Amino acid sequence: MDWHERQKMLKFSFPVNIESPKSTYEIPYGHIVRDTDGDENPGQRWIDVSGFQNGNAYGLTVINDAKHGYNVIGNDMRISIARSAVFAHHRPRKIEPDGIYQWMDQGIHTFRMVVIPHNGTWLESKIAQQAEELMAPPVAIYQGIHGGKLPKSGSFLSVDNPSVIVSSIKQAEDNSDIIIRCVEISGHTTSSTIDLRFAGKKWNGSFRAFEIKTLRMNSMSGEIIETNLLEEV
Repeated sequence: MDWHERQKMLKFSFPVNIESPKSTYEIPYGHIVRDTDGDENPGQRWIDVSGFQNGNAYGLTVINDAKHGYNVIGNDMRISIARSAVFAHHRPRKIEPDGIYQWMDQGIHTFRMVVIPHNGTWLESKIAQQAEELMAPPVAIYQGIHGGKLPKSGSFLSVDNPSVIVSSIKQAEDNSDIIIRCVEISGHTTSSTIDLRFAGKKWNGSFRAFEIKTLRMNSMSGEIIETNLLEEV
C-alpha cells in the first residue's frame, strides 16, 4: 500500500455473520478477551471474533505480520492499517493550512494477512500455531551437491509437541550459561521434550495452559534446570 493521505485513518473491516460475538486478542505469551464496544485496543499477531451461527459455534480469525491496532464493533472486526495524523503534534491545537508538518505513516506499507474462518473455538483451530507458521516459516538454503558424511538435513533444536514453542535462546545475564525460554500456546496442560541438538542435551517437562518456562543450561556441565523469568537459580 502506498499511503499519502493526511488527517485520515484507514481500517480493514471484517464483519462476521454471528450472534453473541466475543473478541479475543493475542497478547505476549497469551490472549485477552475484550468488549466489542468499538474501543481501539492493542494486540499482537492475531484477533478473533467468535460467537454462534444457527446455534453452532463459529468464528473468524485474522493473522497479520505488521499491524497492531484493533477494534470490534458488535460483530464487525476492524484492523487499523494507517493513521495520518501529524507526528508528535500538540500546539497549536488546530492544524494550520499552510503549516509544514511531519505526517505519520506516509509511503509504502508492506504487510501480510491471513483470514481464517473456523467452526468451534479459535483454540480448536490452533490459531496460535498458525500464527507461528506465518511469522517464522522454514528457510531452505540450497548448497549444491556435496559428498561427505553429513546428513542432508539438520536442526539446531527440536520440540516434539506443536503446542510448545521455544521463543528465545540467549546467554544468561550473570555468566556464560545458556537460557532457553519456552511457552505452551494451545491452552492445554501438556508435556514436551526439547532436544537441544546443538548441545547434545534433552529436557522433558510438563506445562500448564499458556505457561512460560525458563530453562538454564550450565555452560560447563550441560545440566539443565528450571528457573524463574529473572533467570534466578
